[in-house]
Amino acid sequence: MTVSIDTVEGIGTFVETEVNRPTADGAAELIEHIEKQLGTSTLPTVPVPYRDLVMRH
Repeated sequence: MTVSIDTVEGIGTFVETEVNRPTADGAAELIEHIEKQLGTSTLPTVPVPYRDLVMRH
């Protein structure tokens, strides 16, 4: 599991939670558990790459 905090100049700060497993089994539940512990589970999800956000700005 990796949790990254990325700041994109002019756009904002983002928290990325990633699970590396051989299968997707249990990955969503693990991410949800970790995000609840971090207090980020209620934040909106950004479904596009940072590049697209920058190009829209």
